[in-house]
Amino acid sequence: MKILKLFIFILLISKNLYALSIGTNEQQAILECEGTADKKTLINAWYVNEPYQYLIADSNGHTTVSGMDIELINAIAAKIGINIEYNQYSWYQDQLDIQIGNADMTAGATYTTESSNYAYFQSLIVLKNYHYLLLNHLPKVEQFNFAIDDFLASNEYKKIIKTYIYHILLPKSIDSRWCHVI
Repeated sequence: MKILKLFIFILLISKNLYALSIGTNEQQAILECEGTADKKTLINAWYVNEPYQYLIADSNGHTTVSGMDIELINAIAAKIGINIEYNQYSWYQDQLDIQIGNADMTAGATYTTESSNYAYFQSLIVLKNYHYLLLNHLPKVEQFNFAIDDFLASNEYKKIIKTYIYHILLPKSIDSRWCHVI
């Protein structure tokens, strides 16, 4: 019984310390954003990356940006009362626009030490694994007509797993109302 009580006590202490550490990090993020001017409209640099970001057309031919990232950004923007302007470029240009200040946010960014010098990263949205199959010896195209079952049963391939960590990237000069999503 004493061991059970000790275990519960340690569990409660650990839980409270964890809760305090989270509160400290959130407080720190909010403090870093103080003193920046609030904007009425933020520019979201985006690139086509289905199902996260893509264009859809209605019956009149009018296109709008949609996708999981876009819906998340729109929901947060609506909650804090801010407008979003969407500018479509390439992934590489989006990263440059954040760095030089031509865009206020972009989705689809992976954390790097270099980019953390000029941008905040919101909490992890997506963690997915890619599985690539690479042939050791590629035959000529004409001879590449074997069945998938035979291919998978053979030892002619290597399985490579790449982890993709997905964030929304926000410049360090971001509007203070967005600090709570970091």
